[in-house]
Amino acid sequence: MINKDFESWSKKRLVAEVKLLHKLINEADEELKKHRDNEANVLRLMAEYKHKLSDVYWASSKNERGAGRKTKLNDDVIVKAKQYRADGKSFKEISLLMGLSVGLVHRASNSTKQEVVHDGK
Repeated sequence: MINKDFESWSKKRLVAEVKLLHKLINEADEELKKHRDNEANVLRLMAEYKHKLSDVYWASSKNERGAGRKTKLNDDVIVKAKQYRADGKSFKEISLLMGLSVGLVHRASNSTKQEVVHDGK
């Protein structure tokens, strides 16, 4: 009789242990899913942050202190270059008259108001 009671008790105990293990496995699986979701969110947020940082970097490449090379291309230069060009002068002639490179004269004479880069004056 004692042997039969022990078998019954051990079966109940074994079933309880299996249920407990099953519950723990399910909880661990849920935690793992949360961590995977969190990892995916972190990776997504990092990508967004990196993109925003690059936007900020490129937007602020002209720094607030005004450090760096100053542009020679301003409204007056553009107007003069366009006038000389309208008068039929070549880019080379205009560059010699204004003391600018041929490329800068070309950019100035073909620029629109939106492309003008001000030198902070």
